[in-house]
Amino acid sequence: MFDQLCAVARASLFVDRSQFKVLKPRCNFWLIGPSGSGKTHLSKTLAQEIGVPIFSISVSDWVLIGAGSSKGCNNTWPLLIEFIMKHFNQQGIIIFVDELDKCGGESEWSTFLRNEIFSLADARPPVGVKDTESNSISDSVIAQVEDFLKNKTMIIGGAAFQGVWENRNSNSMGFNPSMSAEASDPALSELVNSQPRELVNRFSSQMFVLPQLKKQDYYDVITSMAI
Repeated sequence: MFDQLCAVARASLFVDRSQFKVLKPRCNFWLIGPSGSGKTHLSKTLAQEIGVPIFSISVSDWVLIGAGSSKGCNNTWPLLIEFIMKHFNQQGIIIFVDELDKCGGESEWSTFLRNEIFSLADARPPVGVKDTESNSISDSVIAQVEDFLKNKTMIIGGAAFQGVWENRNSNSMGFNPSMSAEASDPALSELVNSQPRELVNRFSSQMFVLPQLKKQDYYDVITSMAI
């Protein structure tokens, strides 16, 4: 799978997408696997392998526009823009957004969160990003960022779909010693159908699914750390 991911990343980032005037190739991909299966580590290793910077964030840590100043933390979109401008002369970047499966709620926070992530997936900084109290972002910078997102960015959406995995293998999750070698992974259709269609449609139909970790897998990891 890693070799395939590298090939997809190179095809996404090392091809001049600006030559596609009407329909651009979709360079947003799902990386799916239960919690602890190594999605973040794999994404960072991928970026290192192909030699591009990576911006990594989870939905739980995403700070909405207008919500950061009162909590003493930075909004996520200005940080993204700062990261892009810092690496503007690079051949490309990877943006890894973990826990995307947590975007499906009906709360006001979930709605605003989806809108900001939709803007990212659409390569279009949200209008409100220029109005953040601690940041002054010019129209020219916004235009540069939009062009960079369209032509030199690969977005990886990490998702555990924990509820789907648990419903399918209720006794076979995490460090449970009863983990069965025959435990089956859910079908892609089950995973996709658990998310809002407007989110799914912003990602490529090509998905990368990490298998559940078996008891031996955890043992091997712990052993390698002890060496």
